[in-house]
Amino acid sequence: MTDTPNLGLPYIDGSQAQKHVTHNEALRILDAVVQIGVLDRTHATPPSSPADGDRHVVASSATGVWSGKDSTIATWQDGAWAFLTPKTGWCIWSAADSGLFVFDGTAWQSAGGTASLDNLAHLGVNMAASSPNLLSVASNAALFAAIDAADGGTGDMRVQLSKEGSANTASVFFSDNFSGRAEFGLVGADAFKLKVSPDGSSWIEAFTIDQNSGNLALPRGLSLTGVISPAQITADQNNYNPTGLAAAAVLQINANAARNISGLASGAEGRCLAIINVGSQPVTLLDESASSSASNRFSLGSNLTIAAKRAAILRYDGTAARWQAIAGGAGASGGGDMLSTNNLSDLASAATARSNLGLTAIATADVGQVPGIATNTDAAAGDVGEEKIASLAIASETPLTNATAKTIVSLTLTPGDWDISGWVGFDPGGTVVATAFRAGINTSTNAMPSNDSGRISILGVKTPGGGDTAASLLTIPVSRVSIASSTTYYLVARADWSTSTISAWGAIRARRMR
Repeated sequence: MTDTPNLGLPYIDGSQAQKHVTHNEALRILDAVVQIGVLDRTHATPPSSPADGDRHVVASSATGVWSGKDSTIATWQDGAWAFLTPKTGWCIWSAADSGLFVFDGTAWQSAGGTASLDNLAHLGVNMAASSPNLLSVASNAALFAAIDAADGGTGDMRVQLSKEGSANTASVFFSDNFSGRAEFGLVGADAFKLKVSPDGSSWIEAFTIDQNSGNLALPRGLSLTGVISPAQITADQNNYNPTGLAAAAVLQINANAARNISGLASGAEGRCLAIINVGSQPVTLLDESASSSASNRFSLGSNLTIAAKRAAILRYDGTAARWQAIAGGAGASGGGDMLSTNNLSDLASAATARSNLGLTAIATADVGQVPGIATNTDAAAGDVGEEKIASLAIASETPLTNATAKTIVSLTLTPGDWDISGWVGFDPGGTVVATAFRAGINTSTNAMPSNDSGRISILGVKTPGGGDTAASLLTIPVSRVSIASSTTYYLVARADWSTSTISAWGAIRARRMR
């Protein structure tokens, strides 16, 4: 008996007995194959209580009686599972997926409908998608719309880009024919950055926003566009509001004579405005003048004069409803281009100015004078006045060898100019006969410096046998050393004697001069 080539239906032989058996088997296959509708495609284990006629696509790694039947169509018939091996082109409808699938000879692939798109390996819209661009879209526009609250949504719409760790990148990349031109996001860090490129290979960081403080850093230049140049001011101005002021970043003014402006329109919280006097006559901004509306007035502490070819920068405080000066102009008390509160040349307010500018008293000291401090704190490392000391106590004195230089202690100095000095104590035994003591500071260990180095002290002594046993102390004069890299200096001692023993102790000291 043979089967049909496509559906595998059994033929009835001419001399076959019980032809109804073969006929019924063919009907069962037709019943399972024609208008195939399966319950699902995800089960790898047979259901425990199937109904007669239930059909499933066996999922991969099937177990039990379904073992080895991956991708076949399992049909529950007459109390047992029958399996149909699909051929290329067979189509099924999956009730669980609400979609149509076609067998490509290896696996079941979606053929349309509303099939689930979960866990797709990749998705392409109007183009092919492949790694690393597992979602690829060719479109002139893309729309993401929020689900309204009335439809069960929140009314919000957010797009989230999440990276694995702080050193990774989550960004939006803009290209010209697939050559990068701009990128913003968390680029290699958790700070928000904007970068631009002229060619896709060299990149320039335009700004960075710190994720902890929110501070904005601008590593590149800032261009103020939106410049307006109104007509010449020929009279004092109240509520000054030239055309274009509301959108301007720079206001260029000029006057035919010395003029006053009592107020400026178009203030908004945080707005900054640069005012440049491009004329030859001074223009004065009047402090808290009632000639202008309250919300247009200046709060400057005193009148602020913008001299010819000078400028001032104002910021609007929305809470105070006033324009306030950040910098520029010439205050009523003088001071060139600085406000009196920041004017170090106005000694009456020097302390306030130093505080505002973050400066110390040296900023207003007399010429040639450097103010000291009024506390007992030590100078910080790297500052002028920094002191470093290394010493060996007498209780830990080290024995010397006759006529041999020996390092007592060492001190490492960082780059800069230092004054360095030291002293060595010699402790002779009771019967010593000594002829000379030497002490010096050298950059070589266990070696005395040259006699003309300025960092050596020599004492000639003569003690008879069983002579003077009192200790001797040699001081090494202060000398200047200027070093470009970290350098170690050694305090070295030498004694020439016979009979008994001599030990030494001492200290080396350095103070940074600049």
